[in-house]
Amino acid sequence: AHLIHLSVVLLVIGFIASNFMVTDKNISLRVDQNDSFANVGRYNLTATDFIEKVNDATHEVEKASVTIQISENNKIIDEKQPGYQVIDGHHRNEVKVSERLTEDIYIVYSGSEEIGQDTYIDLEIKIIPMMKLVWGSMWLMSFAIVLRLLVENTTGRKKEIEESSKDKIGDEMQKNFLKDNMEKENT
Repeated sequence: AHLIHLSVVLLVIGFIASNFMVTDKNISLRVDQNDSFANVGRYNLTATDFIEKVNDATHEVEKASVTIQISENNKIIDEKQPGYQVIDGHHRNEVKVSERLTEDIYIVYSGSEEIGQDTYIDLEIKIIPMMKLVWGSMWLMSFAIVLRLLVENTTGRKKEIEESSKDKIGDEMQKNFLKDNMEKENT
């Protein structure tokens, strides 16, 4: 029962942090320019590559993706490729998530624009803290509930066996008592 209560407390802390401590930023990056980066929280994001797949018949973009390098303290820690594709005439964004120990970085491709010879990529970035705590507390709660059910089931069977054996012993004692009393009366 204590594990279940602990997991509920951790879950509440995780929900509060993940809802009220979110960093949300819309950025625009120039592709293939090392000097073009955006600072979001403690991370720097750089667009290193941009690919568009155009339908030859309609000349419309069917799929687009951008390679984003995520760095912290001038060290590349992850690389993601958010983008979109057109399915049955509908745009479908592909959200990419960079999972860190204390937070998750969500990257959503919003669009692209060409200005002169440069391509600019628009992105929506969300940094949501303590997502691992939320998921971990749910796993802990599930484990604690299963453990509690197993313990209750085992304890319940022991009590059932004890009560059953007490009933049998009680019945046996009662029979012996009646038998003894009948023998005394007969003598």
